[in-house]
Amino acid sequence: MKVSALFSSTQKWAAGLAKHTAALQLTHYLSSPLLSLLGNARQLKLGFQTSRSVTLAASNAMISSRATSVLYIEKTRSYLRAFLGERWSTAWTQTGFTNQSLQIPRTNTADVLAIVRGLQAYFTANAAQQSTQAGVTAAAATALIASLENTTTAWNNAKTDQRTKRDSRESLQMDLSAFLRDSRSEVVSVLKDDDARWMDFIDAVPGELRAPEAVSAIVAEPGMPGHVRLSFLPALRASAYGIEVSPGAGLPFEHFATVHDTVADLVFTPGVNVRIRVKASNAAGQAAPSPVAEVTVPVAAAA
Repeated sequence: MKVSALFSSTQKWAAGLAKHTAALQLTHYLSSPLLSLLGNARQLKLGFQTSRSVTLAASNAMISSRATSVLYIEKTRSYLRAFLGERWSTAWTQTGFTNQSLQIPRTNTADVLAIVRGLQAYFTANAAQQSTQAGVTAAAATALIASLENTTTAWNNAKTDQRTKRDSRESLQMDLSAFLRDSRSEVVSVLKDDDARWMDFIDAVPGELRAPEAVSAIVAEPGMPGHVRLSFLPALRASAYGIEVSPGAGLPFEHFATVHDTVADLVFTPGVNVRIRVKASNAAGQAAPSPVAEVTVPVAAAA
């Protein structure tokens, strides 16, 4: 059940309990504790939704910090080629490029942070190679490191908080569902299926007649000349079956016969192609149509 449906059904059930507890002599599952559970569940749902927003904002902040750091790495790599060479060599390892490549990571924050730390250490040890004008300095790297570390920490904390709030929300919703289940068992024990007071609990009376289920499968086979043997699976709560026939693909179905059994012998003009479907019905209404069976009416007796 969706959370919104759970909450609305709980509100309705609590109203029924409040109205009929005394008359039905209910003693175990009452309206007050149910409403308390519902209020707490709503608060936890709101807290979880807020935590998701916080996590998204933290993720965006970390991604932005990482993108800024990548730009710094790109700029610094180009600048340092004049000192360390165009291609990777062991001299580049002191700058954080330790994988025998000058390729820059772009999606893994930890990898980006490792290179920025390497550049910070390099410029600290080789201050003369810094360029304030170009923005390739140890200080710039230090600021980026702080940003990457802070946004990563905030993101991890937000994820942890979101998981905690999600677990709390789901746990309380399970408690709410269990209360409803047990309360319904108590009400069922004292309230008959056809009692109109059910409307105050669930907007329906369980004992009222409902429309049948749809017929799930049918078979149409050639029989004697001009005859088709129709059979189909019975439908739950059905008292009759309406047979509908279409004379061809794209043509509308029309009522052909009403039967009360799940087999029928249908008579058509020999040689025509017909499409057949069945609709189950009872006093409450009619079900959706069954799947369609298509058959050519035999001209001669089937083998």
